[in-house]
Order: sequence, then C-alpha cells, then structure tokens
Amino acid sequence: MSQPVNPPRRRYRSSVRAEQASLTRQRILDAAKALFLERGYASTTIAAVADAAGVSQETIYATLSGKRGLLEGVIDATIPVPAEQDATLAEIERLASPRARLRAFVAFCCGILSGTSPIFAND
Repeated sequence: MSQPVNPPRRRYRSSVRAEQASLTRQRILDAAKALFLERGYASTTIAAVADAAGVSQETIYATLSGKRGLLEGVIDATIPVPAEQDATLAEIERLASPRARLRAFVAFCCGILSGTSPIFAND
C-alpha cells in the first residue's frame, strides 16, 4: 500500500496580519518596560505584562518566548538599531584625535546605558 500524498501547503502571508502582530509585539514590550521600571524585573510577572498589554499569557510566550524574551526585547528596543550604531561609530572613527574618539565612544556607550539601566534599577 502506498502512503497518501498530502498536497503541499500554501504559505499564508498577510500584510495586515503582519502589521497587527508588530503592533501587538510593541504593546507587549511597552507594557513590559513600564512594569520593569515600576516594579523591577524580578517582581514583574508574565501575567501582569499580559494584563497591561491586553493580551493572553500564551501570546507573550508565542511572541517573545517568556520573561527573558521580554527583557531582551525591551533592551533591544532601547538600543539604537545597527544602522544608527554604524553611522555613529563611523563618525567617531573620523574624529582627529584618540582623545576625541575615546570621549565620543564613551558618550555613545553612556547613552545606551542610560536608556537600559533604569530597567535593572529596581532589582
């Protein structure tokens, strides 16, 4: 007996669905960041983030794989995108003196830390 052949599945693509998923992810990350800043990472639960974002806990697990994914997503959203980083680092490299390059690089790093450190401040 031969095995039944299943027809190949057609891929489902919807720009509307992709936009909704992106907006949902952003709502989740915004809620997580607000709660991390208010309560600290350790005291923030997936249930609290889900409630604040208006989604189910399962949506958070499916979207960001849990609490660590929430933290990584919040931090990633705070750090400049690679293109911006590359442009800034290229500007720093063009500075004339090592001292100027060092100062500019430290300022760049401090800017990133000032955006991410409050997330960890309550723990």
